[in-house]
Amino acid sequence: MVQFGGAAGTLAALGAKGLAVMQALADELRLLFAGIDLKQTPDGDYFCFEANPCPGFLYYERHTGQPISAALADLLRGSAARSRHEAAAAMS
Repeated sequence: MVQFGGAAGTLAALGAKGLAVMQALADELRLLFAGIDLKQTPDGDYFCFEANPCPGFLYYERHTGQPISAALADLLRGSAARSRHEAAAAMS
């Protein structure tokens, strides 16, 4: 059992289908970075409770040692560079 922000739940591996559902949701909402809360039914379907465009991740970074802040900064730098490149190409 894990508890964060007053809510309690169980951590579970999503697998390929769960990851595909999360990617499809983020793509549909045009979110480069998001916190997505899912529930898997006994039949294997997924339901989305929330897609947060500005998720809190420092708790997880501090407790797992994963460099989430650095990865997010790299992602945003790359996105900004692509946006500038696309804008320049469109003006040509």
